[in-house]
Amino acid sequence: MKKRTILLSVKNPADYNLLADLLQKEGYRVEKLTGANKMELAKKADAVLVDEVTGLKVCSFLKEIKESAKPFLPLLALLPEKAPAEPWLNKGFDDVIRMPVGKAEFRSRINSFLKLRAQSEQIIESSEQKYKAVFEATGTATVIVDEDTTIVLANNECEKITGYSPAKLIGKSWTEFVYKEDLPLMLSRLKAHRENPKSVERKYEVRLINAKGEIRNIILSIAMIPGTKQSVISLLDITERKQAEMALKKSEEKFRTLIENSLDMIQIVNKKGILTYVSPSVQRILGYKPEELIGKPSAAIVHPEDLPVVTKGFEKILKNPEKPLSTICRYKHKDGTWRILKGISTNQLNNPSINGFLSNTRDITEHKRAEEELKNSEERLKIMFEYAPDAYYLSDLKGYFIDGNKAAENLVGYKKEEVIGKSFLNLDLLSAKELLKASKLLAKNLQGKGTGPDEFTLNRKDGSQVSVEIRTYPVKIKGKTVVLGIARDITERKKVEMALKESEAKFRLLFSEMTEGVYLHEVIYNKRGKAINYRIIEANPASEKHLNIKPKYAIGKLATELYRTKEAPFLDIFAKVAETGKSVTFEEYFPPMKKYFHISVYCPEKGKFATVFTDITQRKRAEELLKQNEYLLRQVLNTNPAVIFVKDKDSRILLANKVMAAFYNLSVEDVIGQRQSDLHRRFGADPKQIQKWLASDKEVIETGQPKHMIEPGTDSQGRQIWFRTGKYPINIGKGRRGVLVISENITEQKKAEEQIQKELQEKELLLRELYHRTKNNMQVISAMLRLRARTMPDETVRASFRDIEMKIRSMALVHQKLYESQDLSSLNLKSYFNDLISGLRQSFLSEADKIQFHFDAPEDIHVSIDAANPLGLILNELLTNAVNHAFPAEKKGKICVVLKKDAQKRLIIEVSDNGAGFPEGFDVEKDSHLGLQTVIELVRHQLEGKITFTNKKGLKCRIVIEKELYTPRV
Repeated sequence: MKKRTILLSVKNPADYNLLADLLQKEGYRVEKLTGANKMELAKKADAVLVDEVTGLKVCSFLKEIKESAKPFLPLLALLPEKAPAEPWLNKGFDDVIRMPVGKAEFRSRINSFLKLRAQSEQIIESSEQKYKAVFEATGTATVIVDEDTTIVLANNECEKITGYSPAKLIGKSWTEFVYKEDLPLMLSRLKAHRENPKSVERKYEVRLINAKGEIRNIILSIAMIPGTKQSVISLLDITERKQAEMALKKSEEKFRTLIENSLDMIQIVNKKGILTYVSPSVQRILGYKPEELIGKPSAAIVHPEDLPVVTKGFEKILKNPEKPLSTICRYKHKDGTWRILKGISTNQLNNPSINGFLSNTRDITEHKRAEEELKNSEERLKIMFEYAPDAYYLSDLKGYFIDGNKAAENLVGYKKEEVIGKSFLNLDLLSAKELLKASKLLAKNLQGKGTGPDEFTLNRKDGSQVSVEIRTYPVKIKGKTVVLGIARDITERKKVEMALKESEAKFRLLFSEMTEGVYLHEVIYNKRGKAINYRIIEANPASEKHLNIKPKYAIGKLATELYRTKEAPFLDIFAKVAETGKSVTFEEYFPPMKKYFHISVYCPEKGKFATVFTDITQRKRAEELLKQNEYLLRQVLNTNPAVIFVKDKDSRILLANKVMAAFYNLSVEDVIGQRQSDLHRRFGADPKQIQKWLASDKEVIETGQPKHMIEPGTDSQGRQIWFRTGKYPINIGKGRRGVLVISENITEQKKAEEQIQKELQEKELLLRELYHRTKNNMQVISAMLRLRARTMPDETVRASFRDIEMKIRSMALVHQKLYESQDLSSLNLKSYFNDLISGLRQSFLSEADKIQFHFDAPEDIHVSIDAANPLGLILNELLTNAVNHAFPAEKKGKICVVLKKDAQKRLIIEVSDNGAGFPEGFDVEKDSHLGLQTVIELVRHQLEGKITFTNKKGLKCRIVIEKELYTPRV
């Protein structure tokens, strides 16, 4: 973590040392604000502290640094108690600290401002990361340059323009990449932009040289970075666009030359009918110079009788811009005569370079005069041929076209002039497969046979296709056999047929694949026109799943026959749909099937109806079961004595039982929708307790874990009551989680527990007193035995008295331990054994210098008083036996006692010594004295344990007790 630096400027050395020491102990680096480099120090500092004397000298430059600093720089003034703070705050200081100041307050004030500093750094760092991501992700090449033209940052897009990676660009001057002739202009503009950004355009075009030495045309966009002397420059490569513009310009010059030298007259008419361009060839054809016609209406030079045809034609290509217009009309020559011109016009309104109708017109006056004579003789036939609705064409016996009517032109998209003399093969009208078919038909024509109708797909001039039906007939014209072909456009018919076929296939597939059952019916009427039955005429496969009737068995059957009913089910509803055509949807129980169905009925045609049905029996039964369950749930809720309710994360109650509502003296309906926190406030509940309840609700919702607690509450009379509450997370729909609360009023139970606890405390006091008096009485008996033993002359008798005294002392020790224990029902066996061993050692003072006792008990083990007494007697007997018999003739030795529990939780007691052990051949069961016999009896019968003796390098007695020796009583 970054170590914060604090600049400290305090004139009094003692104050400086005190404050510096406090800051350094807080983990800050402290530096003096002195010397020539104080400006640099202040720029790198995280906070600045100055006193009243030194602060006046540095406040101006500190204010300048603070205003230019990106992260927040705290400035704090250390002022005497009565010094005014306002002048310092006006100078840019953030706060004042009154001197002298307490250590805790000083640390708190400094830490709070440094937290603001850290937050400011985080905000700046986050902002820089966002702008860096935008800088790198933008699709525009961008660089940041210093005032000295050095590139300080470049994104990856720059490599596409310059050929250099961003790493290689950084540190270079951008002037290295500018085309030499453009450099002075670019430098002058950049200088002007730095001085006054509004004085020059932000964007301008310049040429750059990339890593391969290629000249690239670039549009630069420059912007200054506020608060710095750096600029952001965006570069847009328009080289390809410039090249395209140059190619277009050359192309325009080329086509202008062709147009101006063309024999045909080319003219452009705008949407208002005004001539905007006329090629120079107009002077040769009509005698006008181009400038004499440009700007005038085109109708001015068209024959009045031809104007309607021309106007209609232009209206046609206005509506259908993709289709060219072919016209033949009379134009007025400058000498007053009329010339016949043939033209092809196209709609170029969407072409911005033309923005009008482009016409290419040829003078056919002489040609038309020559045709006139022929036309008179063929006029009637020509009219019939020309305006026939079907496409008529003539071809020779090799398949080359001789003539065709307008319908034929419209059919293939070619003008007559474009097809005459060419064949299907030349024009690519047919595919290879259909060319073979056409050849076979032509072979029949050679035999003098007609053909058809035969279907073909023609490739039109514009690339589209058209379906046709063709008939051919061999005919003689002027003694020569030719083929008359009649082609009828059947595209729409084919589309309808295909659509019908696809529709039938689609609906047949849908009909077959639907998961719902579908029956199509026809209504059966009597002679009076009344519906009396209906017949199933179609059924889909899914119907079997819903009705358990195979479709083949259902089709053709009457409803009464199929369902075995006297009357057709739902006849009134179905007949009405078949008559009116209005669809109906309903859900109903169908007795013949003993099922519920969802049925949609619609009319495909009058007298028929279709049913789409779904077996909803399971859903209906589930709904009925849900209603039943809801009823049972409500009964369970309202008969439960506990307060039960559900609320959302806003404490709004969604479900409640009558007990919960009665608690607030409201009905269930009045409680639903209210916030429980509002209800608590009405009864004057403690606001802090309300916040605890809300916090526990939030914890359950967020963690998804239940929570159980004993909590206080307030009833409607303001009395404190107690609840045992369980809060459980519950899904309340739409991915939301709420809380199920079950609260049981345990106020009476709480009072009873308090009374029981009070009585237990009284009984515990009495029991403790009993243990204390028992211990005292046993100690008196022990003392009397000890005194009596001293008066006995016989050592054997004294030993017996001493043995009895030790047994009584071990039992007295049990009562002493219970008296001292917090739990009167159990005794710490580890502590008890330790005290017992210590007491035994003190009883054998004469043996203290030769026998060592070692006690090992790794953990506390608690036993009941019933087990403590026999265990104490056992340990007392085993230790006494070892002291008395293991080390004869003043022999030194060691006695070890181990108390533990093994992995199976069994109690293990081991008493061992390194003394003489049992004599050879000694049988502990038969030969041992009364003391050891007592030990064996106590272990096996009273404690239900096992005891073993090992006679090797001393004697070891191991006792294992499996049963639990302590069960808490309370």
